[in-house]
Amino acid sequence: MTGSVPKDPADFRVLIVYPNLPLMLVPGIAIGLFTRLLKDQGYVVDMFDTTHYDTTETNYSETKINYSENRVQLLNARKFDVKTDLGIATKSNMLGDFRAKVSEFKPDLMIFSVVEDTFLQACSMLSAVEDLEVPHLMGGVFPTMAPEVAISAQPVRLIGVGEGERTVIAVAEAVRSGDPLGNIPGTWTKAGDGSVIRNLPGPLANVNDVTPDYSLFDAARFNRPMGGRVFRMLPVETYRGCPYACTYCNSPTQRRLAKSDGLGNFMRRKTMPNLRDELADLIDRFDPDFFMFMDDSFLARPKDEIFDFCDMYEEFKLPFYFNTRSENCEPDTLARLKEVGCYRIAFGIEA
Repeated sequence: MTGSVPKDPADFRVLIVYPNLPLMLVPGIAIGLFTRLLKDQGYVVDMFDTTHYDTTETNYSETKINYSENRVQLLNARKFDVKTDLGIATKSNMLGDFRAKVSEFKPDLMIFSVVEDTFLQACSMLSAVEDLEVPHLMGGVFPTMAPEVAISAQPVRLIGVGEGERTVIAVAEAVRSGDPLGNIPGTWTKAGDGSVIRNLPGPLANVNDVTPDYSLFDAARFNRPMGGRVFRMLPVETYRGCPYACTYCNSPTQRRLAKSDGLGNFMRRKTMPNLRDELADLIDRFDPDFFMFMDDSFLARPKDEIFDFCDMYEEFKLPFYFNTRSENCEPDTLARLKEVGCYRIAFGIEA
């Protein structure tokens, strides 16, 4: 790409690729953020989502794993029918469909967001289109936690380490302009001789700057069984990071990496006015009947701020769910949260 004529943003095509466990239904917040950022650049943006594929062709499991139906076995939800209750028709031939999508859409850049459960799936997808020679960026929790493993995979050429908001745009602009990809902050690049160029991460993102855009997701992706009902759910991030150090979680490492790289405190909270505007925007655009607050530990914040949230949220009157730890629960905050719509709480009892 180096030295090529820059493309007009309106002609630059980005395919967001979302490798995911079968029927793990809540849309990824990172995908929504990238969609918004890339569209704001004026690019043509589309997505390939593997959630509705019930298949073993991804090379990461010999057996089929259906995340939503597994929740029934774990007593998280009553028995339901995927097609009748969720409006989902499962598919097969994921790799064939992915190659057809790439051939049809003709992206200038592909962006993958992966966790450890989907890394090999993403590698299979890259291998399926390797001959088409589309530049790609693979980011997410797994490349951040295990960059040496991620970049060593044969089809992987470029990974993002750390937060993706700034990295995604920097890589896209470099590809669009025909500039080298070897010096972009927050990336590791595999050079032609097999050596790896490791770049330090750039500044942390301002979590108040961007509202996710979930418009690329199929409408059925918002349907999720909980208890004995099916809700139209949207995920929301009210803060990023966590003050705790649970050994099973990636947040302590994110905090340590940010500190060691001189980036500051990884834990950042959204302001209540910004959060209110985000919720109003999501309701206006997607008409959810339930919010999932995806913070690592929702109540790990000043007590006054919990009540500020309740006062702000009271206007929406939608049920919601959050994760927290037991030591953050006090009778007066729980009573107020129930008043404004708290429907379910998940506790990290391993802590």
